[in-house]
Amino acid sequence: MSTATKVIIELLLDSGMRIGECLAIQMSDIDLLKNCIVLPWENTKGKKTRTVFFQQRVRKSLRLWIRHKGQLYRVNTCSLHAQSRTQRQWL
Repeated sequence: MSTATKVIIELLLDSGMRIGECLAIQMSDIDLLKNCIVLPWENTKGKKTRTVFFQQRVRKSLRLWIRHKGQLYRVNTCSLHAQSRTQRQWL
C-alpha cells in the first residue's frame, strides 16, 4: 500500500470526511499544530466550510507524507510548475 493511500484511509476513518473532500485538500487547508483540516465550502456536500479534526497518529503520517512530497517537489519542480492547481493538490 502506498504512503498516499495509507494517509487517505487514516484520514477518512479518523476524521469522518468524505472521499471527495479528502481528495480536494490543499496544503493550505492543513493545520498540523491544531490537528485539523479546514474544508472549503466548495468541496463539501452541504456547501458550508467545515473543520475536521484528526488524532496525533494521523498527524505523524501526514507529516511524513508532506515531507516526502516536499522531496518529490524539489526533484520535479519544473514539471510541477506546468501543472494546474487541481493537479498540484496535496496528494
